[in-house]
Amino acid sequence: MPINQRQVAISVTTEEEIKQLRQENEAQRQLIDTLKQTIETLKQENADVIEQLAKLSRWVYGKRSEQIRSEQGDLLEDHGVFFDPEHTGKQSDPAAPAAKMEPKKKKTKATRQ
Repeated sequence: MPINQRQVAISVTTEEEIKQLRQENEAQRQLIDTLKQTIETLKQENADVIEQLAKLSRWVYGKRSEQIRSEQGDLLEDHGVFFDPEHTGKQSDPAAPAAKMEPKKKKTKATRQ
């Protein structure tokens, strides 16, 4: 069975296409590997940021921020400071009569002559 020129041309074209597809495939595999490395790097950076955020949140909102110092405790235990009214000379005097307020006079619009 003789091979005609058309079959040879198809065979050469197919070989070139296969070679080109293999090159594209290799380039895509390299791109995939690069993207996988980028993903892993970003995952690690994300984990580091989450850890840092957790530390800062504990520092700001943790038990330490709610602790009462000894000076504060004494103030809260002395109920007289907060619950007894303060007496001064002016407050102990009988109430002064309220000042009498006069109603404001209405302004009239100036007219042109």
